[in-house]
Amino acid sequence: MAKVTEEDIINHLQEKIRFHQQERLRIEKLLSAFTSDGVIDDDVNSNFANRDVKYKIIKPRKTKEKAGFKPLDPPLEYNSNLTIVNKIAYSLNKIGEGYNEDIANIIAANEENADVKKISQLISGVLSTLKTNGLINARKDGRKHKFSLVK
Repeated sequence: MAKVTEEDIINHLQEKIRFHQQERLRIEKLLSAFTSDGVIDDDVNSNFANRDVKYKIIKPRKTKEKAGFKPLDPPLEYNSNLTIVNKIAYSLNKIGEGYNEDIANIIAANEENADVKKISQLISGVLSTLKTNGLINARKDGRKHKFSLVK
């Protein structure tokens, strides 16, 4: 049986800290996608790590495929202050039907210094949620989905 040293325990705990810090950032980005324009302020992140924050535990809702399709009402003009959902609706209204990458390209074209790959990663979960809730249509095309606002 191998001996566990104090150094092994310290290394293990430091790895756990790094893992949970990365997980916190991932969850904050996802939350930001639903509540704002998808940009997380680095000052908020640094302040967040230095505060004692109490979390409210929210029980997950049972998700069911919504009966009926209720498409999003897209904004007529793009604005960088739009929520990520409205940016997606605007993009889908503009292109009609497209993959995640097509939507990310439209959003990136309207944002300064935007990275298409990061936007694509950011919107993938949002698109899935919108599809599940019947707010956008998704047609399976091979291994990908093609999204649109019409049935």
